[in-house]
Amino acid sequence: MGPLLSVRDVTLRFGGIVALDGVSFDVDAGQISGLIGPNGAGKTTAFNVITRLYTPDAGEVGFDGTSLLKTPPHGIVERGIEGLTHRGLPASELRVHLGPGICGKCYEVSGDVYEQLTGTNPGRPTSIDLRALIADHARAAGVVHISMSGSCTRCDNDRFYSHRAGDAGRQLGVIIADRD
Repeated sequence: MGPLLSVRDVTLRFGGIVALDGVSFDVDAGQISGLIGPNGAGKTTAFNVITRLYTPDAGEVGFDGTSLLKTPPHGIVERGIEGLTHRGLPASELRVHLGPGICGKCYEVSGDVYEQLTGTNPGRPTSIDLRALIADHARAAGVVHISMSGSCTRCDNDRFYSHRAGDAGRQLGVIIADRD
């Protein structure tokens, strides 16, 4: 059996800036992985390619043997939960925890990005709470054990690192879904 998530030779450019240059890695089922590195290393960009906020200029992103690049951005959460249920983990038995992140009061996206996330374009920049959006998608897929931190990495910046609040250093991002 191959990896659950496979990123192969992904390249993404923003004009003349190469944000990702031939990035490749695999994550096996049950493996907990994170991306860590200095500011500007491409961690968030890689995550945004995997979650379909960005489309790479080259390369492939596969999940459970099929291309994520053919999945619309608003279908990624359902696709992940569906992938777990096909591996014998019913959504009703999963536990999903959404840790500290930027809250809806602090995070605003363009109408186009909002549409990619929700399927609706408000026609103007709009605040969005990504943790709440992920929780809603998980509930819709049948997950009943969902917990969410009430802390915001920007509002509570005295306790949490937030690159959006101007901190320098390393960042780590991890998403975990686990059985009881």
